[in-house]
Amino acid sequence: MEKIHYHVAWEPVADPRQRLHSSLGGYPVLPANEEWPVCSQDGCGRRMSLFLQIAVADEMGLPFEAGSVLSVFQCLVHDDRFEELDAIAPTPGHDCLPPGYCRHANYAIFLATAGEQTQTGDREPDVRYSRLLLEPEPEPDPGSHAALNYRNIKVGGSPFWLRAPKLWRCSCGSDMRFFCSIPANLPFPREEGSANQTNGRRDSYFLFPGFSTCIFACAMRCKPRAVVAVRQN
Repeated sequence: MEKIHYHVAWEPVADPRQRLHSSLGGYPVLPANEEWPVCSQDGCGRRMSLFLQIAVADEMGLPFEAGSVLSVFQCLVHDDRFEELDAIAPTPGHDCLPPGYCRHANYAIFLATAGEQTQTGDREPDVRYSRLLLEPEPEPDPGSHAALNYRNIKVGGSPFWLRAPKLWRCSCGSDMRFFCSIPANLPFPREEGSANQTNGRRDSYFLFPGFSTCIFACAMRCKPRAVVAVRQN
């Protein structure tokens, strides 16, 4: 049977009052007990920017409840912090993520289940509000030239690793399941008059600048923040 994943493209939202669950920018979908995350790096206090959110649908074949929403935030000022987790790798008997792995100073990732989520009335001011277009396409062999040079966000399928695979278990002991990947240096569109990003461009922003990123979430959904961004360059 041919293996597929979902290729992600986007288009501008015609009516900015429309609240989508799959978007660049837009109205954040958060776990019911969470507020819009704020950067704590160097006492920043700036509200993080919503770069991306993706709603799970049955047809995607993901190991997560339909209606769940993955949301990814990052500070525009503190956008290049290297974490200890980026430099270490799981080994047999030592493949459990450390407690507190899901709390980050300058970025935040949530996977909010359908019955325990809320959508804010405030819209992301800097990342241009865009509707996600998810289309199924055949998945190349993970080690192929096509996989190593894949330049789009993809949902489902298998991770395309640039270096040795890093397959962690959650600190609760459960497996981490692959959700999506984001290629290095993918440009995200900016709203007119938007704030500058430390490592961005005049016409675009970068999420995890310089890193190819695979996002995994806890299979048991022990908490909404039980999500890890495995970043490689």
